[in-house]
Order: sequence, then C-alpha cells, then structure tokens
Amino acid sequence: MIHEAIRARWNERKATVVNSLAFSGIHILHHGLLLNEGGFQVLWVSGSIFFLLMMILSWILSECRKRTESIWPAVFLHLGFNLMMNITLFVFLL
Repeated sequence: MIHEAIRARWNERKATVVNSLAFSGIHILHHGLLLNEGGFQVLWVSGSIFFLLMMILSWILSECRKRTESIWPAVFLHLGFNLMMNITLFVFLL
C-alpha cells in the first residue's frame, strides 16, 4: 500500500497527510474539476469544500485502518460513505 511505503520512509503523520492529499486529489474529479466543450472548468468554492471533506474522510479511513490493523473496516466505511452519498444525490436530483 502507498500509505505503508510512505510511513516506512517518513512517519505515520506524514504518510496520512500525503495519503489524504492523494485521495482528495483523485476524488476532486468527482466534483470541482469539470471538462466541457470549452476545456476544463474549475469550481473553486465548492471544489475546495469537497477537497477538504475528502481530506477529512481520508484521515478517518486512515485512523480506522491504523486502529483496527486491517484495511477491511476502512473499505466498508468507504463503501457506506459512497452509498449514502449516492442515495442523497439521487434523492435531491429526482
């Protein structure tokens, strides 16, 4: 895992920060960075809020993995988060 490799080189805190930044950067493609006919569009305010929320989620998932010494509780927590987010989005879109 990326987190483990970074932790082996530096420490737990730096590994969590780098992991959270990477997680948030990847997930910004869901909201905050759009591609349309004119090229890329950046949603600065809502994208920044989404990025921060993803950083917090990633930190929670990292803590879950660290405390349980297993990746599976974090995987199921991530699955539950995604499920609730999708249900909420579809309820508001319908």
